Amino acid sequence: MHCLFASGPELITIPTPTGAIRNRYRVNAVEVIQGPTPPLPQPGWELHRIEAATPTAASAPVQFQGETGTAQYTDPKAPYAAANGLPTIPATTDPVLAVIIPLRKTASWYALTQEQRKAQIPAHVDLGVPYIPTIHRRLFHSRTFTKDYDFLTYFEFRASDEPQFRQLCRALRDPKRNPEWTYIDRDCEIWLTKLA
Repeated sequence: MHCLFASGPELITIPTPTGAIRNRYRVNAVEVIQGPTPPLPQPGWELHRIEAATPTAASAPVQFQGETGTAQYTDPKAPYAAANGLPTIPATTDPVLAVIIPLRKTASWYALTQEQRKAQIPAHVDLGVPYIPTIHRRLFHSRTFTKDYDFLTYFEFRASDEPQFRQLCRALRDPKRNPEWTYIDRDCEIWLTKLA
């Protein structure tokens, strides 16, 4: 499954492929955590997310692309991997927030063997599992589309669960609790409100 996030200051016109899933958002804030960043949307801009079987083209000034892949380091039947599905948060009076996090790993990460990389993952997974019921996650692989980032992680949650999300991010970015994070050299957060 291919995913396109497209954003700009003007109304965005993107054809929606047959069978695609499309959502619309307002950009609330952008937080740079580490390293240089790819071009980023600005607060107040509209952002569209389209998931389709084939890549989707857009003329928006800011775009992020990725595709779902098979689990490389975890059992695909394990709860954390199985939770990498389409977010389905029912509409209520509590607004739904989303955060896109483009990440890039260092060359040192890719110099490790598959087994060495796999050994780094359990801590990451253990930190994330308790949040599965309230924070929906979708991971996209991006190295075939750009050199600016390797992964796009999309999170979706109710506004009332924002403190939990920030707690999760602090834990994941703590190299004492999650040694894998020492291999991250680019990291930012794009905060959104889901409109449709």
